[in-house]
Amino acid sequence: MLGVELLSWWRYYNRIYLREALREPVVGVMASSARLGSWDPATRTLEISERHIATEPWLAVMETLRHEMAHQFAFEVLGAHDETPHGPAFREACAKLRVTPRATRAPGSVAMPLRDEIVDRIAKLLSLSTSPNEHEAQVAVKKARELLLKHNIAEVELEGEREFDVRWLGPVKGRHHHHEQVLATILNDFFFVDVIWTHTFDASRNAHGTVLGVFGTRANLALAEYVYDYLSSVVQTLWGQYKERRNLRGDRERLRYFAGVLGGFHDKLMVQEKSLSRSHALVWKGDPELEAYLRHHHPSIRTGYTSGTERTRAYEDGVEQGRTVTLRRPIDSKASGFGGHLTG
Repeated sequence: MLGVELLSWWRYYNRIYLREALREPVVGVMASSARLGSWDPATRTLEISERHIATEPWLAVMETLRHEMAHQFAFEVLGAHDETPHGPAFREACAKLRVTPRATRAPGSVAMPLRDEIVDRIAKLLSLSTSPNEHEAQVAVKKARELLLKHNIAEVELEGEREFDVRWLGPVKGRHHHHEQVLATILNDFFFVDVIWTHTFDASRNAHGTVLGVFGTRANLALAEYVYDYLSSVVQTLWGQYKERRNLRGDRERLRYFAGVLGGFHDKLMVQEKSLSRSHALVWKGDPELEAYLRHHHPSIRTGYTSGTERTRAYEDGVEQGRTVTLRRPIDSKASGFGGHLTG
């Protein structure tokens, strides 16, 4: 079954990126874990490691698939029979297939943790948001937002060379609820990333679905992932407290409450944004280079709209609660960047 799935995705990439320039190879799964993938021009066989599929997100596996397709394209279409494996023809093929032309990394290897000055400075400010002094906590969060806004405006205006990447956040699901859409909107509107819901596959469940793709600089991706994890945890904690206060026995209103909390938090960030615009003349106008990067990697992207949620009492109570939520980072976190356990 995995071989059939891999072939289906091979056909998809061959169509949207290469205009069906490649002839269909034998596509399959290899038991060896010594490499993530391989292309053998003698047998016209393209294989992906079974362990790679079992241990990493599907869209990361698809990076490897396109990497091997680039080798196939370089050999069969560009005629690069005498070049080194990662020579000019291969790099040209990688550009067409929207894949980074780096050598395949070793199976099981772990990327070095991100260390970025702007991430470290914002993490320190968010540590202050745990202060028992509410005024100090609010000032710290506001300063973190101001610093982040200034940094990103300057990067866009300087038009320097920047490196973008993507992270896939949250579970693969057939249907995402309204509060998950609101959370994606928060990241897109206030944290200097572009987001899309993209089709993917969960090999462990043999199920198709969608997952949230977040595009941006490495520093902004680190913050966006932190915000995603933090808010996903906070809504669960707040629902438990709300359910106990109101003596609710079931979870029928849970998703509406989630949507309310995140909607209220979005409102709060909008107010902060307008305040920074008035007091510091800081206005975020978007990042055309990032948008071009996203559309280059997803040329068939379409804008979609989702329905809202019923405004019950639980939803409205959630909105009020969301307007009091503050991003926090625990002072005793030992992880780099924004890692660590979340606080309410």
